[in-house]
Amino acid sequence: MKVKNLFAAALCASIAGSGFAAVDLSFEAADTNLLNGPGFSGSTIGIEAGSSGAPSATQSNDQLSPGDGTQGTQSQEIVFQWSTDDPATSFIRMTDFSDRHLLSDPADTGGVGLYYLYDGAAGDMEINIGLREDPTSSGDNEVYENMVWKTISGGPNWQYLYWDFATETDSNASTSWAISIALGDGVYDGGDVGDAAAYEGVFLRPILGTTATLTNVNLFLDDIHSGTQHTPLNSTVGEWEMY
Repeated sequence: MKVKNLFAAALCASIAGSGFAAVDLSFEAADTNLLNGPGFSGSTIGIEAGSSGAPSATQSNDQLSPGDGTQGTQSQEIVFQWSTDDPATSFIRMTDFSDRHLLSDPADTGGVGLYYLYDGAAGDMEINIGLREDPTSSGDNEVYENMVWKTISGGPNWQYLYWDFATETDSNASTSWAISIALGDGVYDGGDVGDAAAYEGVFLRPILGTTATLTNVNLFLDDIHSGTQHTPLNSTVGEWEMY
């Protein structure tokens, strides 16, 4: 999806009475290095060899409303297989190590959201977004906050998920990752010296007894954003998931 002019984004949101919202990560030409693939991070465990993740023109989000952004032609395609369905031993961390992907909401308010398309072949899974608080401040690059885990299910259409900073930051952050880093306090408060926060990455894990192993997962992600909740074209105002 194309990133629209931020002034226009704020203006449209203001007119709609919904606050500030903008697409931060659109997977168009300028975002070709947005997320590393499932196998890139050393923190990824419990997946089979041969995974991939890259921008693709095969699918693109068709549910982005004009008030939230401009539809584009690409998304991020992710292909992998789980080796086990145990979330204690299977975890994917698709990182963004670039500080250029900052949250565009100037007040660091509202929340973060994303759109996904999943065929459901491997059953339900869980997804999460990680944030780096104050990534541009010296010595603060390792302050992380996670959102809560949400379930993703298969379906023929693009679906939407949204995490509210006020209620859906993980209060048990120290046990949320399969990696050892300096984590936050479970309360997202943006840049602690006034700098904007950045996206750390998108995370996936299986659901014990539900997610299939040794089965291709074909997942597309698009239009990751910060600010107020979007209203997908085929949903009603206030829904957080669009089916």
